[in-house]
Amino acid sequence: MARGGLGTGRARFRLIQAEPADSGVLRTDPLPSGPLALRLLTPLRVKSRDHLNARPTFRDLVFNMLRRVLEMAHFHAPGANLDWSFRGLLESADAVRIVDSDLRWHDWERWSQRQQSSMKLGGLVGKLVLEGDLHPFTTLLRAAEIVHVGKGATFGLGKIAVEPA
Repeated sequence: MARGGLGTGRARFRLIQAEPADSGVLRTDPLPSGPLALRLLTPLRVKSRDHLNARPTFRDLVFNMLRRVLEMAHFHAPGANLDWSFRGLLESADAVRIVDSDLRWHDWERWSQRQQSSMKLGGLVGKLVLEGDLHPFTTLLRAAEIVHVGKGATFGLGKIAVEPA
C-alpha cells in the first residue's frame, strides 16, 4: 500500500511507527449484569446465504465476530494459537435472545479509486437489546468493539459498542 500510494493522487508513504491510541486497547472488564444493549454505530453488513441480512440473530453476529477476530489473528499474529472449533460458542449464542430491536437501514457510499465508481455500502444501525448468559462472549464482544464486525469492517463499517440496556 505504501508503494502504491493512497488517495486520488496515489501519495506514497513510509510507515515509521504504529502504536495503540491508549494502553488499554482491549477492554477485559466484565460485561454489565442484566440485559445488554449492542449499539451498531456504523452500518453493519452481515451476509447470510449471499444476501445481506436485515434481521441478524445473535448467532449470526457471533459467527461474524469470530470470523473477523480469528482471521485477523491468523494474518496479523504469526504463531498465535488459534482455535477454529467454535461450535460450542455458536450453540451458546442460540440461547441469547434479542428482546428489543431498534434497527434501521443506513445507506453509505464511498468512491472506489480502483473501480473508478461509487460503491453503496449501506447497513444496519441502531440498537439490539440482548438477554441471556452473555458471560462466555465477554472477550469476543470486547474484541469486536475494536475490530468491528461484518463486511466492510476495513472501511470502518460494523463498529459496535456494548453497554448496559
